[in-house]
Amino acid sequence: MGGMLEMEAKRWTKFTIGSTYAVLAAFGLCTAVIDPLFHYHRPLSFLSYPLHNQRYQNDGILRHFDYDAIIIGTSMTENFKTSEFDRLWNVSSIKVPFNGGHYKEMDRAVRQGLKNNPNIKYVLRCLDYYFLDDKDTIRTDVEYPEYLYNDNLFDDVRYLLNKEIFLDFTKPVIGCTLDGKPSDSFDAYSNWNALHPFGKEAVFSSYSYSDILFPMENATQEDRERLKTNLEQNVLQTARAYPDVTFYFFFPPYSICEWERFFYSGQLVKMRELEEVVIEELLPYENIQLFGFLDCYDITCNLDNYKDTTHYGEWINSQILLWISRGEHQLTRDNYKDYLTSTREFYENYPYASLH
Repeated sequence: MGGMLEMEAKRWTKFTIGSTYAVLAAFGLCTAVIDPLFHYHRPLSFLSYPLHNQRYQNDGILRHFDYDAIIIGTSMTENFKTSEFDRLWNVSSIKVPFNGGHYKEMDRAVRQGLKNNPNIKYVLRCLDYYFLDDKDTIRTDVEYPEYLYNDNLFDDVRYLLNKEIFLDFTKPVIGCTLDGKPSDSFDAYSNWNALHPFGKEAVFSSYSYSDILFPMENATQEDRERLKTNLEQNVLQTARAYPDVTFYFFFPPYSICEWERFFYSGQLVKMRELEEVVIEELLPYENIQLFGFLDCYDITCNLDNYKDTTHYGEWINSQILLWISRGEHQLTRDNYKDYLTSTREFYENYPYASLH
C-alpha cells in the first residue's frame, strides 16, 4: 500500500512539474511570438500593439522598426507628431522620448538607432537647460530593464517568463487585436496634451512662488568643464561618428515662470552662461544645426501655452517643427551673441512681480 502511495506521489509531482513547465513555456512562447517590446522583431502586421512604456519599448523600436529619422528627448518632445515631421522632411520617422531622461540616456538611444539603421538622415533632439549633470548620470527613480538593452540571450528569461510582462504588455496586444483597435501611432505615443489643463491657473498650481532673491551666480570653471565633458561624451562623439546624419538640436522654450524661478534662485545668469558653452561647442560641426526659441516672447510669456512652468502644448511642438524645417531661429556664428545678449537682458529685467 505504501509503495502505491509513493508511486502516486511521484507521478503527481512529475505531473505538477511538467504542467508548470508547460504553462511557463506557453507564456514564454506567446510573449516571444507577439514580442510586445519588439525585442526580437518588428510589430506583426496582423496584431495591434499599444505603445505605453518608453523605457521598455523604445529600445525595441530603435532596433527593429523601419525609419530614417528619429525624434528623441525628454518630455519636451513627447507631443511631437511624426506625421508632421514626415511631411516636412519627406521621411518616415519614429518618436522615442525618455521622460526625465539625461544626456547619457538620450545618446545611448540615438546610438542604438544609428547602429541598427544605416539609412537614418535626421535626428531631432532637445537639449534641456539642466546642463550640470555628470556625463554618466541617468535617472534613478525609474526601472531600467537592462535585459532588453543588451544582446545577452541568456537573461531573456526575465522577459519571456515574466508574469508582469505578460499581463502588462503581451495580454494588451491580444486584447487590442481582438477588439479591432489599431496599433498606437507615434503621434499618440506619450502625447499628454489632452490629459492636462493649460493656462495661468494650471501653471501657478504646479509650483510654489517665492520672491526671496538669492545672489546671482556665475558658472564656475568646474561647471564649464563638467558640461563640456558631458557634451563630448553624449552629443559630440556621436555627431562625429555619423557625419552624414543631420542632427537638429534645440533648447526648449520654458515659460516665463521657469525663468522666474531661475531668477529668484540666482541661477539665471549661470544657465545662460552654460547655454553659451553649449552653443560654442556645437556650432563648429557642419552636421549639427542648433535652434533657440527664448526670443519667442509671445510664446514664453503667454501661460496659455503651458501646463506647468516648462511643459508646452502640442501646438508649440508643431510650431517648433515648422521653424526648424524652414531654418528659422537657428543659432549661427553670426547671430548667437546677439541672441544671448538680447534674451539675457529680457529675462534678467522682466517684471516678474507682475505675474502675480
